[in-house]
Amino acid sequence: MKTLLWTALAMVAASASALAFDDKEDVKAAAKKLSDSPNYSWTTTIKNNVETPGPGGRAMGPIEGKTEKDGVTWYSMKQGEGTFEAVMKGEKFAMKIKDAWMGSGDVPGAGQQGRPDPSMFAARMMKTMKPVSQNVGEAVDKLKELKSEGDGVYSGEFTPEAAKEQLAPNRGGAAGPTLVDAKGSIKIWIKDGLLVKVESTMQGKMTIGQREIEINRTATTEIKDVGTTKIELPDEAKKKLE
Repeated sequence: MKTLLWTALAMVAASASALAFDDKEDVKAAAKKLSDSPNYSWTTTIKNNVETPGPGGRAMGPIEGKTEKDGVTWYSMKQGEGTFEAVMKGEKFAMKIKDAWMGSGDVPGAGQQGRPDPSMFAARMMKTMKPVSQNVGEAVDKLKELKSEGDGVYSGEFTPEAAKEQLAPNRGGAAGPTLVDAKGSIKIWIKDGLLVKVESTMQGKMTIGQREIEINRTATTEIKDVGTTKIELPDEAKKKLE
């Protein structure tokens, strides 16, 4: 009797594991289908769930993105009154700084009196930016588990290490701020086998200097214009990508 019980339990566990694997493969397939599309656009809105965010805790404005398969990827981000615009192609990128386009080879090492130039921080950020389909495809492998909720909706939680990476990505510079209690979750929507929406909530506590900042933000990304997206770049930006 005990042998039969343990065998039954093992079969249930194996079945659950197989289902979890299938759910991850479903999402990866949907992300790949989007990636294989000729082009698409997306909009990401970020909501800060902290009532009184400290310095650096203010959420960015809407992030707009457009990408072409084997082509360029364009980004536009707003924060306050400013707008950051950039475009990538392979390992090269160009970004608009003070109404002028700067290429990856134009980024200086330091500003006045040895201070880092603002463009350095922008360049480091560019190295971590990826199209939605690639982000989701990579995120799936960093989840504790991913389960289907039915009707094309999937949800899961990041491992603590992955949550920390999401909150404070390594941008190739000096050591970043101290981050503790990192955690995060993700929700993914698929329609007709294609990725259509992603929502993630990330939380943690970041220490900058002597100040601790609570982070709790939700990013919602909606994919649109699959196959009909067009990217028009000024000649100045195109030259920086050659």
